[in-house]
Amino acid sequence: MSLRSLPATRLLELGGLRKRCDIALRCVAHGLTVLPCDACEVEGTSAVVCDACGHQFSSVIDAKAERRCQSEAMYLSTGVVAFADVATLAMVREEANKKQVEKAEQQRLLRRAELARIQRETDELAHAQQLEHLPIEKRFAIVEVDIPIDIKPKRRWRLAATLILIACVLVIIWQFVGSEPALVRKPPATPTPPSQLPAAVAKLSPALPSKTVPSHPGGLLKRVVMANKASIENVLLVAETGDQSSIASAATTAGRAFSFGSASATRDRKRARQLNDQALQSLKQDGDREGIYRIQQQAFQVDSLDSEIAGNLAIYALRAGRNVDAMEMAIYALSLPRNSDKTGRTADWATLAASYAAIGDHKNARAALYVTLAITPDITKRCYSAVYSVKNTYGPALKQATEAMFARIRDKELSRASECSLPIAW
Repeated sequence: MSLRSLPATRLLELGGLRKRCDIALRCVAHGLTVLPCDACEVEGTSAVVCDACGHQFSSVIDAKAERRCQSEAMYLSTGVVAFADVATLAMVREEANKKQVEKAEQQRLLRRAELARIQRETDELAHAQQLEHLPIEKRFAIVEVDIPIDIKPKRRWRLAATLILIACVLVIIWQFVGSEPALVRKPPATPTPPSQLPAAVAKLSPALPSKTVPSHPGGLLKRVVMANKASIENVLLVAETGDQSSIASAATTAGRAFSFGSASATRDRKRARQLNDQALQSLKQDGDREGIYRIQQQAFQVDSLDSEIAGNLAIYALRAGRNVDAMEMAIYALSLPRNSDKTGRTADWATLAASYAAIGDHKNARAALYVTLAITPDITKRCYSAVYSVKNTYGPALKQATEAMFARIRDKELSRASECSLPIAW
């Protein structure tokens, strides 16, 4: 079912729309989440935009406090579901819970049938034990044989032999129709006294299904990377062709092989945002890089479905010298649920480029920056952000790939703005 076909009240229940939120804000001019933006203060601008619903505020507001969310109004006017990934995950969980209830009911019926079978076998065993204690002449009384009264003495022994043969056949048949084949039958156990049967049956009663234990985010990260790394690398191959529309199309379909609906994830968004803000504050104060990484890792532990938290963790891993971890986290951020017509975030592709550059793979670093040109709505702003990020975030390792990106802008005539001109004023 399409989310756009649902009424706003239903989307509010699923979490796709909100009355209040504390989602990060970005400055409209530079796309930075650290507010107030230093560049905006210099330029005299103050407009900010919400990452989730796209609503613009004309002036900087408290980005850390909860505010009245405009996602419902944006949905009624544009049809865009701001928190589509949250609503989709909620619908998947509802369907999973429904299937779990149906499965539990099926298991209950199967166990009831198993208990009935055990009860029948118990009754048959008790009957057999009773027969063993009866005299031989009464044990086979149930065998109806029409014996003439005037049997001749010479044939009596034949009749007795026939009765014994019938008894042996019955015993053999009983052995073969038991719960186990006769050749592998275990020695008969001591029969359970009737007084203990209720306790024995109680042990076989079905237990209530337990709640699923959430997967550890570390394990989830590895599974997501394993599922989506090939499609991300395929986008890098397409990026070398220079066909902007093909690159954007490949980026739109990439990173969708892993279904987050099958992954158990617990979210404490408020705590995660507090830790995310704490890491940003420490970054402003030029704190310990490893310490910042650890703080952001805690934020990821409590909310592994927030794209900004995952993207920031990739950046902090890179700054802490964890280059491979940064690459995997960037792929994870690009794999988080998004609308079918959306690509991954430009910032996450840039972080992926920086992680490749850090390990000496300048070809893939260059290709990842080519992707950002195909998916960004503003080439000029992309140029400014690229230079700013090399100077303040990613470091000089990304200079070579950034210069190659500027060369493509010139060759493809994507922009004539001074911000995109060569040589770059490092």
